[in-house]
Amino acid sequence: MKTLPRLSLHSRAYVILFVCLSVPLIATWYLVRYVNQNIFYSQKESHLMSMAQILDTRLSDGGYDAILRDAGALTATREQKIAVLNEALRGDTDEIASVSAGLGIGVYSRELDAILTYGPSGSFQNTVGSPISETHPGRLVMAENRRMVSMGTMVRGNIMNAMFPVVRGGAVIG
Repeated sequence: MKTLPRLSLHSRAYVILFVCLSVPLIATWYLVRYVNQNIFYSQKESHLMSMAQILDTRLSDGGYDAILRDAGALTATREQKIAVLNEALRGDTDEIASVSAGLGIGVYSRELDAILTYGPSGSFQNTVGSPISETHPGRLVMAENRRMVSMGTMVRGNIMNAMFPVVRGGAVIG
């Protein structure tokens, strides 16, 4: 049976030195990567929440019902209500979505169980009128009336999604 040659004292010292230098370098690299990633996501989260807040402030105090009432569509069909609300909100969502490349922003109605608008509408118009899935985190946002940022497959694929409850008259409407 063949035995491995023993390392000299110098060789063992180099191996120990290599390990002692490698561990802190790897740990530092991981820490810097982790901190940078958290800062990046924190900035993205702040940006997305700001955009949602702007959109929320543009919605009238009366919410969706005020828009429908002004358009004479309170007794309209579900599809007609979605069309009226989309027409009223689309300009705002498109404007806000244009602020940042790749940004998508939408408005959802709990009562109609439909995405009312999703901007930029030129790219995502096909989502209007669609419900969100039963497992979509937006349902939890509405149920718990709290903001949430989530990563994962949502309405338009694997994205970072900031969700903000739309509250009017003390009730979450979307």
